Amino acid sequence: MGESCALSPQEEEQGRDILYKNHIMPERTVGIHLGAYNVCNRWPYQNYAALADWLVKDFGFQVAVFWGPGEDELGERFLGLVKGDVKVLSGLDIRRLASVMKPLRLMVCNDTGVMHLSAALGTPTFAIFGRSEPEFWRPLNRNFYGVRGLDKTCASAELEVVQSGIKRMLSRRDLF
Repeated sequence: MGESCALSPQEEEQGRDILYKNHIMPERTVGIHLGAYNVCNRWPYQNYAALADWLVKDFGFQVAVFWGPGEDELGERFLGLVKGDVKVLSGLDIRRLASVMKPLRLMVCNDTGVMHLSAALGTPTFAIFGRSEPEFWRPLNRNFYGVRGLDKTCASAELEVVQSGIKRMLSRRDLF
């Protein structure tokens, strides 16, 4: 049994409204949350930009990008590198963030509270781990997959390893 989080019907409707007003089709959208309170738990924004471009080019997905309070510079750096069209949905409170993440095809994030929230909502979730032990801190939901860098940092997780894990998740028919 894994974590679970419930949203009210009104919250779910608000999330769908936010997505549609931003021309986001949730079933064709991968969310990326760039941030983490601890900088050591952040996968480099350069890697996230390359990942976003790959998701758009190779799979035809839309990408919705999120970041937290105080992470505007991180978001701007990401936006300066990404070549594909991404939708920015920053500045959402935690309940609105949840309502927007819930219907997405996949959520990609660092080992943070967003990872747990996404998995608890039932959204297929892919996370990049740093220092924390995935065996102990990963969500227990079946819709979760995570990787860790070779030297136990987020930064050392290779783009190709993340791409391979995402491909594996996307091929699982029981998740979608």
